[in-house]
Amino acid sequence: MLEKFSKEIDLDFEAKLDDKRYIEFGGGGRMATFKLWKNSELIKIQVNYIEKILFKPRRVLVKTLLNNVKLKDDENSYFKEFLKLYKPFYLHVYDEREILVRK
Repeated sequence: MLEKFSKEIDLDFEAKLDDKRYIEFGGGGRMATFKLWKNSELIKIQVNYIEKILFKPRRVLVKTLLNNVKLKDDENSYFKEFLKLYKPFYLHVYDEREILVRK
């Protein structure tokens, strides 16, 4: 069971510039898109090298699915190795106004 769960959380990423399934460069090198795959699900990260940000990004606490969930002792013991993946973490995000001016 432990081995099966570990494989489910692995993401697939290959740094092959010629494979658009993983990396794309757009607009004459103005933007790079990186694609991380988990089975058929996609996490897409886009980096813009020239566009200026108008509003300062904010640092926010990202909550996970286990936020405010009280686990039993046996659940803590059984899933101890994986619970570290479900801890809240901080991330810099666009200000809401920044998102609106981009639409």
